[in-house]
Amino acid sequence: MANPRKPTHLKTIQGTARPDRANPNEPVASDIPPTAPEYLSERAVEKFCELTAILEGMGLASRDNSDALAMLAGLLVEVEEDTVLLDSVGAFYVPSEESGIVRAHPAVARLTSNRQRAQALLGEFGLTPATRSKVSASIQEEENPFFALDRL
Repeated sequence: MANPRKPTHLKTIQGTARPDRANPNEPVASDIPPTAPEYLSERAVEKFCELTAILEGMGLASRDNSDALAMLAGLLVEVEEDTVLLDSVGAFYVPSEESGIVRAHPAVARLTSNRQRAQALLGEFGLTPATRSKVSASIQEEENPFFALDRL
């Protein structure tokens, strides 16, 4: 399977942007920060705000990505809830009420699926260690104030 397309902003920060491969008509993302949609739960809104703050620090927050960010926030909350549920049950496998056959708890499949989907979306936003390690944002060093004395 091919790697997903990387946002141009990330390519620029990484230093891998190539003008010959760039789309000259690519739409520019808005600088307006995203706002959480009304349909999100209270916990998902908190997660949405946390993710928005991280993306603002990376220079990637945009209201144009609100829906994808809301989906990611919802997935992360579902992963959190299923993990808590399975911890409270104490087992990943439970006997069936009808036949007594031991099967995986329904939350196990949901948790596995949501983790994979969340991992993919985290990667799309550059929010995993692997995708973040590919980004090298230049940091300007502050000039030592004592160097000014040498110039006198």
